[in-house]
Amino acid sequence: MLYLRVNRSLPEKVFIVVLNSWSTASLTNGQPVMWDYPTDADGVGVTRPTARATSGGAAIAGVAAETIVSGDFGLIQI
Repeated sequence: MLYLRVNRSLPEKVFIVVLNSWSTASLTNGQPVMWDYPTDADGVGVTRPTARATSGGAAIAGVAAETIVSGDFGLIQI
């Protein structure tokens, strides 16, 4: 996890490093991502949210802080 230094004028931001396990495309900056439980059991894989979320939003991991190429690691903000 990456924490920015706390100060009075800017809100606190927390980032984590994740793996884009979505095999068909990149995750773009600002796109919401969810944990990829069915495919990756390692705890770092994320993918784009499905149209029918069965977990009631509990699987949402955060928002991509940068474009993450398929199969590569990148930052998301939680």
